[in-house]
Amino acid sequence: MLIYHPAFDINHARLRIIQLLEGLHDREVPFDLLRILDFYFLFPHLLADVQLKQGMTRIKRELGRRKNKYNRVPAPKVLIRQMQGIHETAVRALQASNLVDVLAQNMAIVKRSDIPLPEELKKVIADQPEQEQALVNILSGEVATIPLNGPNGLKARSELLEYRYDPT
Repeated sequence: MLIYHPAFDINHARLRIIQLLEGLHDREVPFDLLRILDFYFLFPHLLADVQLKQGMTRIKRELGRRKNKYNRVPAPKVLIRQMQGIHETAVRALQASNLVDVLAQNMAIVKRSDIPLPEELKKVIADQPEQEQALVNILSGEVATIPLNGPNGLKARSELLEYRYDPT
């Protein structure tokens, strides 16, 4: 049996990543941060399990309410590892379209390029449900401001990626 999920759809990943990068307003973003943000874009209810900054409890509560028996993720750490190839391919495809710049070796830093988005893509993004646009604002705004590395970084708080050997 074949089951479709947007987590493994490169075109869907391209759309999610460009939305997140647009929300980050020309900020240079570590690839691992982009991966974590995209993961929570797909599974926003899992943000309720992350130790976020003070003042974000209302957001956590609202996102936690989206949890139901159909969107359970049995092993988030394994899933984000499986999605790494999709993320890399999506960023490379966006780079080939000149929509993103990869600023460091091994795709360590990603930035939205100066090339304007095509009108069709702008329309697709504008036509997204209001709930999805609000989620992009939360992820690219408040969540993205949490430092990535270190014992209090987003990697450690989310427990999705290894953080113990990161420079702090």
